[in-house]
Amino acid sequence: MGSFTLTKKIPREDTQDDEIIEELATISGIEDLRTFLIQRCRQKLAAWPALLARKWISANFMQGKSRKQKSDPVSAGVSGNPEETGFSFRVIQWNLLSQALGTARDSFAMCPPEALDWEHRRHRLLEEILVHDGDILCFQEVDHFNFLAKHLERLGYKGSFVPKPDSPCIYIPENNGPDGCAIFYRTSKFELISEHTRVIEVWGVQSNQVCLISTLTLLCGLVLAGKRTLDTYSRSAANIERTREITNVSFFATALGTARDSFAMCPPEALDWEHRRHRLLEEILVHDGDILCFQEVDHFNFLAKHLERLGYKGSFVPKPDSPCIYIPENNGPDGCAIFYRTSKFELISEHTRVIEVWGVQSNQVIMATTLRCIPTSREICVATTHLKAKDGALLATIRHQEGLDVLSFLRQVADGRPIIVTGDFNAAPTEPVYAVMTGTSLRSAYATCTGSEPDYTTWKVRESSMAENAEHEETVSTLDYVFHSKRSLQVDAVLGFPAGEEMGPERLPSLKYASDHLSLACDFRLSTRGHSDELDDEVNDDEEGSENPEAGPGQFVPPYSAFKRQQSRQ
Repeated sequence: MGSFTLTKKIPREDTQDDEIIEELATISGIEDLRTFLIQRCRQKLAAWPALLARKWISANFMQGKSRKQKSDPVSAGVSGNPEETGFSFRVIQWNLLSQALGTARDSFAMCPPEALDWEHRRHRLLEEILVHDGDILCFQEVDHFNFLAKHLERLGYKGSFVPKPDSPCIYIPENNGPDGCAIFYRTSKFELISEHTRVIEVWGVQSNQVCLISTLTLLCGLVLAGKRTLDTYSRSAANIERTREITNVSFFATALGTARDSFAMCPPEALDWEHRRHRLLEEILVHDGDILCFQEVDHFNFLAKHLERLGYKGSFVPKPDSPCIYIPENNGPDGCAIFYRTSKFELISEHTRVIEVWGVQSNQVIMATTLRCIPTSREICVATTHLKAKDGALLATIRHQEGLDVLSFLRQVADGRPIIVTGDFNAAPTEPVYAVMTGTSLRSAYATCTGSEPDYTTWKVRESSMAENAEHEETVSTLDYVFHSKRSLQVDAVLGFPAGEEMGPERLPSLKYASDHLSLACDFRLSTRGHSDELDDEVNDDEEGSENPEAGPGQFVPPYSAFKRQQSRQ
């Protein structure tokens, strides 16, 4: 694939990490484990700046109501009638930045080297995930799935991973295996029904992108997507139990982060796995999600070992030809992973697919997990994917075709269940693939809650490819999304994003943050009414247009299907 076909593959298994914290064996309670892991991650990175702080944005607040005027998504269930209140849950979406690609391929001009070092970065990643405390976690660029699974399973999650068919990670020496997509869910709230994966196709040809879909049965309440700070969302024993959040995290594969990405401002120690793993783990633990979706995972065993101890289970799907395995000293291919909390969710089924483009397999994957929520027996399908990167009309067209293949796959495996699909789509809201996704009965959680997509989900500084004009290139983009079924899933809140000055001149990744993508986190409420959630082209049946980020205040924008019908008449 591309320049990688001229490079020798260095296939490795995702077995690099020993257990970070041996003292976990002495701790019994899930919440105690989570708190302990967060603190240990922070201790490991005591010399670093603190993790970027982020605040939640309430959907009711955005509609002009104060927080006090609305029922809290947790306490709402206490008032009595679940038929009216539904069940809340949180979904987290995050492109983790493949460790192999982040260190070997990406040129993060302002990132300190230590921010990309896996030994440190893994702690920041884990901290981010744990702080947000999600119920469903969707990750892309996962090349350390076992690392995630190990930790999240201990916290009550289960997860799955689908690697890219030809992950660039496996061309990087010392890689940790291929990168791919992963979905985790909290087993106390969800039960897995089925999983499906697909290599996304473009014009009938498989690409190197994948999609992962998990169908889940809801046992209780809330889904997560993104990140959540430890102190911004209080708990109460009197409140109804719920699925906290679905968290989507794009890690960036360690092999790619250290060998391929040129993060010009990133300190080298920020990319060193020995340090970075603590920041990753801190991020995961702080958000405390019930379902975790990761991309660019090339240390799945590290995640799995720690998360399993915390009551999670997870699965991983590598890219078919991950670029990580072409990098010396890689940790295997990168891919996608999903973890879920086993105290809340039960796995029904898992499905993976190498995404196809024009009938030909790509190097992208998708993973889908069907979970059953243990208290309620409701089922939900959670999917995560990582689409083809790079700018240009051809690549936008390929992503468009990948999106069509993702939707085709979701229709097969979701079977009318509520859907949450997260991932690093590598596409701005103006690209055709965004219109394809929102032209169905799916909606963007952030656009629904705030009226528009975030200004950015990634902000990086790379070494310039035009050295005569500039030393560094700064890129600010919105590439990551959490899409959900609009009929059965209501968005209660989403996690906000730090301002540029809060990130610092290094932008992403850095000593403060372990990935080049910010995580997405969303509080969802699952309706108990028997809505049909067939994934069809949208029919304007609710007096609302699609969430088009170009729309002004009060401006009606017809859904994408209406646009297609109008075009067909002309």
